[in-house]
Amino acid sequence: MKPFLKDYLTFSKKERIGAVYLMAIIVILFIAAYGLEYYYANFQEKKDYAALDFEIEEFIRKKKLLNDSLAGMQHKTLTVENKPAVPKYFYFDPNKATAQEWEQLGLKPKLVKTIINYTAKGGKFYKNEDVKKMYGMDEETYNALAPYIRIKPKSENHIKVSAKPEYQWEKKEEKLQIIEINAADLYELTKIKGIGESFASSIIKYRNLLGGFLYKEQLLEIYNLSPEKLAEIESQVDINPLLIKKININKCTIEELVSHPYLKWSTANSIVKIREQHGFYNHTREIQQSDLVNEELYRKLAPYLTIE
Repeated sequence: MKPFLKDYLTFSKKERIGAVYLMAIIVILFIAAYGLEYYYANFQEKKDYAALDFEIEEFIRKKKLLNDSLAGMQHKTLTVENKPAVPKYFYFDPNKATAQEWEQLGLKPKLVKTIINYTAKGGKFYKNEDVKKMYGMDEETYNALAPYIRIKPKSENHIKVSAKPEYQWEKKEEKLQIIEINAADLYELTKIKGIGESFASSIIKYRNLLGGFLYKEQLLEIYNLSPEKLAEIESQVDINPLLIKKININKCTIEELVSHPYLKWSTANSIVKIREQHGFYNHTREIQQSDLVNEELYRKLAPYLTIE
């Protein structure tokens, strides 16, 4: 048995050398295969990450260029849009001035529309101060316009001659009364030709909410009172601004403020909260600390506010 095993398990010198070489080759091939696989895997991973990093950097670069371009365009647009028109002053008659001429004088489109509607409905400016009474006309704008206003006086010789028989002149025409609308009661308001009890009641109701009228144009804020109606009655009404009732912003509640037609609850709440946080107001203009009170709203509210 042993000789049999010895024949199969015993190697000659050449066979042993060959086996060693074979084992060495196998080991080398194994190491080479593993090394190539490891190298290839790492090379691909680095390559993929490098490509990804490049794409990310390129995306960020293009996005920044796009944002810069858009910002530049927006800046140019805002610069053009927000650039105020330079007023061009010239002598003018407010009773005959066109919308284009009012705009050349530096008036805002909304104010121009108010004036054109007023004159189109038969409204007249009899003296320079009448221009100042237009709703939306601030002191600074009026002072700039005043030196250039030239109102043509009424011709005293312009008298209509009636073709009716002479006896018709004996008929007495009803003289229209001038009613001060900040103090008038329901009965007095109905004396205005064209105003019935319904309109008179609406005028009193809105007057109480507003605190009183400053300009005749504020009557247009009353529901269903048209520009045509205002043109019909404006020569019969007068306004005493000294009768305006003011709100003390250092003492009022949110409810008192929000009852005013020009204020929403959020704005009234903001005005009161600022007072509670920072103390009493020293000037009515300080309500503009609220982001909800812009310059236009402040100009409308200011005559109705007080700090004492």
